[in-house]
Amino acid sequence: MTTTTERETEFSKEQALARYIELSEKQHAEFERLPDFKRRCARGDYDFFSSVDIELDELEQEAKYNGFVLDSSWDNDKKDLVYTIKQMSPEDHAAFLTEEQAEEERQAAFLAEYQEEETPIPSLVRGDF
Repeated sequence: MTTTTERETEFSKEQALARYIELSEKQHAEFERLPDFKRRCARGDYDFFSSVDIELDELEQEAKYNGFVLDSSWDNDKKDLVYTIKQMSPEDHAAFLTEEQAEEERQAAFLAEYQEEETPIPSLVRGDF
């Protein structure tokens, strides 16, 4: 999770859009290389994972923190994807920030509970699962 101090770098919507396009195209290319991609899509199975999924999610979150929404949509006339970055309304941005603050507080409370009880948090690295 990105903390407030980690988000204090200057946000460039042009750079964010360019990175979003780059990552989205890489994600799509990885999906198309799957041996059974077309068959799975024909069955309605779109449960794919890409090496750039996490970075894409983080970029979309960073844009939202700065009041923007990254999006892609199909243009039937151009027969291509169109990538956009749009300004959020002040109300939507405030609602997003409020929800993110509440989520950070829930996570902090969860961690504090384990620290107070001296209960170790399970770790995948140590094989606790």
